[in-house]
Amino acid sequence: MALLSINVFQHLWPFVISGVSSWFIVAKFLSWYRLRHIPGPWLAGFSYLWMLIKISGGSQQNTEYRRLSTRYGSLVRIAPNYVATSDPDLLREITGARSTSKRDDWYKRSRIDPHTEIMISTTDTAKHDTLKAKSAAGYSGREATNMEEIISSQVDSYVRLIREKYVSKGSMVRPLDFALTTSFFTLDVISAVAFGKPFGFLETNEDLYDLIATIRDRWRIAALASDIPWIGSIVYTPVFLKLFAPQYGDKAGVGRMLTVTRDSVDARYRDGDKDQNDMMASWMRHGMTREEARSEGPFLVLAGSDTVASVVRGTMLNILSNGPLYAKLKQVIATCVSGGQVSNPITLEEARRIPYLQALIYEGIRYRSPTNALFFKTSPDGGLDIQGKHIPAGTAIGMNMASLLASKDLFGEDADVFRPERFLEVSDSDRIEMERNVELVFGHGRWMCSGKTVAFMELNKIFFELLRNFDFQLLNPEKPWDSASYWVPVESNMWMKVTEAN
Repeated sequence: MALLSINVFQHLWPFVISGVSSWFIVAKFLSWYRLRHIPGPWLAGFSYLWMLIKISGGSQQNTEYRRLSTRYGSLVRIAPNYVATSDPDLLREITGARSTSKRDDWYKRSRIDPHTEIMISTTDTAKHDTLKAKSAAGYSGREATNMEEIISSQVDSYVRLIREKYVSKGSMVRPLDFALTTSFFTLDVISAVAFGKPFGFLETNEDLYDLIATIRDRWRIAALASDIPWIGSIVYTPVFLKLFAPQYGDKAGVGRMLTVTRDSVDARYRDGDKDQNDMMASWMRHGMTREEARSEGPFLVLAGSDTVASVVRGTMLNILSNGPLYAKLKQVIATCVSGGQVSNPITLEEARRIPYLQALIYEGIRYRSPTNALFFKTSPDGGLDIQGKHIPAGTAIGMNMASLLASKDLFGEDADVFRPERFLEVSDSDRIEMERNVELVFGHGRWMCSGKTVAFMELNKIFFELLRNFDFQLLNPEKPWDSASYWVPVESNMWMKVTEAN
C-alpha cells in the first residue's frame, strides 16, 4: 500500500509542479496586464523587486523617484498595483474632502507603534475623521495658544547651546554637528508642544537613550515594511513583533521613547488638567481618550521631528554653499533688526512680513522634500481617467513629491537649482500657486498633515535666529554630510564652524 502511494505521488508530482507554475505565471500575467498601459520599470509590472532593490540598497529615494518622472512622465507604475504621480491636480482630486478615494493598506504597514492604530495608520475614513476632529484644534494652535511661545523658548535654548558649547574663537575651533543638534532642537520642540515639557536634548546636549541613532537606523526598515506588502506581512506578525519591535519598558531607542511619551500622557490625564493652553489639554477637552493620546504621541514625536530637521539641514546647506545667497540673507536679517522690524526672538507674524525669508522657506521645502513616503490612496469605484489613461478601481496611487517639487513646468526651467528668488519674480497669483504646490508635501484635504502649523512656525523662526546670532561655515564643503533617503532624508556628520555674528 505504501509502495502504491509513493508511485501515485511520483506520477502526480509533475502535474503539481506544472499546476503551481501555471498558476504563478497566469497570476503574474494578470497582474501585469491590469496596468500594462502605465509606463514604468519592467520589473515593476510583475513584482516589488524594483522597490526592494532601491530601498534596501540605501539609494537616495528622492533621486530615484525624480528619475522615474524624467524617463516615464508624471504617471509611473512602480509595482504590480502601485502607481506614483507627480501631477498636482490628480493628487488634489484623490485627496480632496469630497473624494471617495480611500487609504491603501500601505498605511496599516506604516505604524510606528506596531501594537496600535492611530490617525496616520487607520484605513477607516470615519475613524480617521473622528480622531482628526479631536486633535485638530490642538495641532492648529487655535486652542494651543502658547504654541509660539513654546517654540520660541526652544529656539532660545538652541541658540544658547551653540553659544555655550560650540562658538569658535581665534584659532580654537569647536566643531558643531549641525545634523545632530537640529534633531535635538526639533525633538524638544515637538515634545514641549505636545506634552508641555521638552525631553531635554538641548539641555543635556546628548542623544538621550540613543533615540536619534535608533530612528536613523529604522527608517529603512519602515520603508521596506510599508512599501513592500509581503515584508510588511512578516514584520507585523506576533512572533516578529515580540522579537524585534520596540517595546514599552525598553531602556533605549524607540521603546524608551514610547515609555516616556506614555508616562507624559498618563501624568496629564491623571491630573485631569484641561485648562492649560497647550496641545494635550486641547485633546482632552475634545474627548480624546488616554489610550488615543498614548498612541498619537509617539508618531507626533518621530514624524514631526525628523521631517522638520531635514528641511533645516538641507536649507542651511544650500545657504552656506552659496556665497551671494548667504550674504543677501544676512543683509535682510541685519536690515530687519536695525530697523526695529522684529522682536527677539522673531514672531511668526513678523517673519511672514519678510518676503525673502518666506521665499527661502518654500524653496528649502521644495528643493529637498522632507518626505519621500508615497502615502498611497486607492482609485475609487469606477476608476479614474487621467492624462488619457484609465486607472482601474483599487489601484494604489502614491504622491511622488520628489518629482513634483522638481518639476520645470511648475517651478521654472532652473528647478534643479536652489534659488529662493523664483518665488519673488512672479505675479502674486503665480507665487500663491507655486506655494500651494509646495504645500502638497503636507498632504491635502482631509488627509492634510496635522503638524503643518507647528512645522511652519519652527521654520519661520529658526533660520532667522541662527543667522541673526551666528556665522556658519562648513568644515568639509566637499563632503558636507553623510546622507541617505528613505521615508525621510537622513543626515549625519554635518560639521560646521560657528562664530558670533558680526
